[in-house]
Amino acid sequence: MKKRLKYLLLPAGFLIFIGALFVLNGQLKSISYADIKIALGNIPALKIAAAMFFALLYYALLGGYDILAYQYIDPKSPLKPKDIAFVCFISNIFGNNTGYSMLFGGSLRYRLYSVHNVSMLVVTKVLFFSSATIWLGLLTIGGIVFTLSPVSLHEITGHNISTTVVGILFLTILFLYILFCVLNLKSLKIFNKTISMPSIKIAAWQIFLAGADWLIASFTLWILMPPGEIPYFVLLKVFLVSQLIGILSQAPGGMGVFEASIAILLPQALTNPAIIGALLVYRAVFYFFPLSVALIMLASYEIARLIKKVDEKTKMIGRAVSSIIVQSLSVMIFFAALIGIYATVSPSQALIDVFPKWFLDACHLLLSAISACLLFISRAVQLRIKTARFWTCLLLAASSALLFIIGANIFFGIYFALLLIVFFNSKHYFYRTKNLLTVPLGFWQFCAIGIILILSVWAGFFINKHHLLNWHELFMDSGNAARFIRSSLAVLAVFLIALISRMFNGPKSQAVKYQRDDILRIAKGSDYVYSFCALSLDKKLLLGDKKNAFIMSADSGTNRIALGDPVGANSQKGELIWRFKEIADMENKKIGFIGADAKLIAYYKDIGLDIFPIGSKAKIALADFAGADFAAAAKAAESEGIAYEIIPAADFENHRKTFCAIDEIWKKEFSYMSRNFIMGDYEPDILGSSDYAVLKKDGEIFAFALILGTKNKNEISSPIVRYLPYGRAHFVYFIYENVLHAKREGYRWFDLGLAYKNQEEGTDDIVKYFAKVFAFSEHFNDDLVLLGEFKQSFKPVWRDKFMALSSEAKIKTFIKNFTALISPADEKNKLLFFRKFFTRS
Repeated sequence: MKKRLKYLLLPAGFLIFIGALFVLNGQLKSISYADIKIALGNIPALKIAAAMFFALLYYALLGGYDILAYQYIDPKSPLKPKDIAFVCFISNIFGNNTGYSMLFGGSLRYRLYSVHNVSMLVVTKVLFFSSATIWLGLLTIGGIVFTLSPVSLHEITGHNISTTVVGILFLTILFLYILFCVLNLKSLKIFNKTISMPSIKIAAWQIFLAGADWLIASFTLWILMPPGEIPYFVLLKVFLVSQLIGILSQAPGGMGVFEASIAILLPQALTNPAIIGALLVYRAVFYFFPLSVALIMLASYEIARLIKKVDEKTKMIGRAVSSIIVQSLSVMIFFAALIGIYATVSPSQALIDVFPKWFLDACHLLLSAISACLLFISRAVQLRIKTARFWTCLLLAASSALLFIIGANIFFGIYFALLLIVFFNSKHYFYRTKNLLTVPLGFWQFCAIGIILILSVWAGFFINKHHLLNWHELFMDSGNAARFIRSSLAVLAVFLIALISRMFNGPKSQAVKYQRDDILRIAKGSDYVYSFCALSLDKKLLLGDKKNAFIMSADSGTNRIALGDPVGANSQKGELIWRFKEIADMENKKIGFIGADAKLIAYYKDIGLDIFPIGSKAKIALADFAGADFAAAAKAAESEGIAYEIIPAADFENHRKTFCAIDEIWKKEFSYMSRNFIMGDYEPDILGSSDYAVLKKDGEIFAFALILGTKNKNEISSPIVRYLPYGRAHFVYFIYENVLHAKREGYRWFDLGLAYKNQEEGTDDIVKYFAKVFAFSEHFNDDLVLLGEFKQSFKPVWRDKFMALSSEAKIKTFIKNFTALISPADEKNKLLFFRKFFTRS
């Protein structure tokens, strides 16, 4: 249902955006582009400076939301208010500039909070609390204003309705919230979620801070308005209605829709260009200016973390810093494209009056086509494609010259020239060999570029509306209006070419065909045992071009989940990660890697994933293993007549029935919940080609363990162990003997899997969850303390493991989708599975 709603809301928002532009164009018939330019120039610098101050104050106050959240969730949190305010300031600026949703900053919040060892679940709760707080401010201010002084919506809806109903609804919701807080309800159920209400003191601060923020946001716009033209209270009413419409449109920051609503609801805007100029300045001051500040702060903070190594566990590694730089370069190219398109639709006069008109017309046409190409190349820059850098340098150089020839603003040319210098010296950031025509763009990315192109066409028509009289003559004319029409056609042509190219050269057409033998060969040649999970039939496999590496994954809900890092040749892993991301984007899937190693974190950051710890893996260095601590267990087993033996793969069929019988008894006796996707279930048809270790008493097998080892003898493990009930007491001895066997065979590492180290991981429920799901927890009744002590007794080397998620993916949703993926298909068993693995330890 949610997925269908998403596909309905986003196109509806796109249509609202287009409709707003049409309405705005009709409303501004009496205002010219020249009038707006004059009005912009007449806004005093002091007013702009004051507006910038209040814009930053608005975002600074948002930091109070998270401070309140911690008082509600964890009053004893050691986090300092300044650290909380810093995180909230940056996160909410990004949220406001990508649609009016504070949910955007979730992954960014965790990245910043992780330095202070804040768990993912706490961040999720803080995020929900802060999102609710900003709505409380709107409910309060909007409820009072819309009820006591309703705004007529006739100009927008065409019907004689007002905001009275909305105001009453807002006040009702607010009243219920306050009532529940007074009653101090601890188990209020909303949409199948149990929520405990904050104290009335915290609720009062929520309402006060959020209400103040809404007033400051509207006051920032009022400052920029022409003096004495509009009373503040009148502007406040219009501002609140316009923000609501902007939220419904789903456009980033309500761009276009907010301005159109203000212009429609304020009668003065129809004849006063100063109001339209104020709206344009407000957009720059309230959105673009804070975004620039946040980008600088975030980049400085991340670089400082790398240099100072604030926290060894969460510091950026490898090429992680270059991820920030490349993302910034991509944004810069996108802005350069906007500048180029704007220069071709706005009036200009050549600085040197020696060029013939046809040459100037050709320059305008060429600049518009180049600018449209830069819109698409910005995506290739983000993907670190070598040829993207080459073409970017070439197009920036050409654009700089063309901007000078057509007489565009000199600052535009300076920006292009500086950007060219930066790209010329950024060669080492681009390492991918890929055809630009095959660069993937999803449906919504095309929509985003489409919005920019629609805005440019609308701006061109608005600027040249008094000259668009005769279409035939205009197309052949040399005036600004004719140049705009030709430029728009050139931009449209580039857009269509790009669209057709992606239709025929998308990543789906590049899938590499393979046989099962290819997978077995790659898995055996891998350095890690988890590669054998690919032999199960419940996974999708993505192979590299040379058939020497693959990624194994499966779909669950909106997520495509990969198990571990790419398997196979190291030279292919980076490109495989990129291709996995691109294909998922085309299919509108949010990707995630479970059990990622620190070695490839730089690649995951490059493709825009956020990194979260899920625990530590215990690996025994076999060359140093002595095993003196297990002498007592070995002696006890031998005294009972227990014999250890290795069954080679060639002899498996002679023992198949025995192993299957033991497996069935073990599952019933210990209430084992079957697991899909990850290694856990015993599958004889798939695992029969491996060696087995067995324990015998009186010549009869009562326990067996799968022995999986890589061909190069880098790693070995016993991921599946089964025994008859009385054999449980010998589990530690069994693993000990397997470790000795691995050492005798010359293996380097024995993998014991993930563990929960209570003294280091605190109370992070997600870390506990993964420790329960992976490796041996079922043998300790899911007692994570005992599990950790067992693994620590082997004196292993601990290596941190992570999950890497798409920035827009919600952590809680991802965990639910992963649990649904590995849990049984039967609904009753699935419910038991959820309860078992989400019970606190």
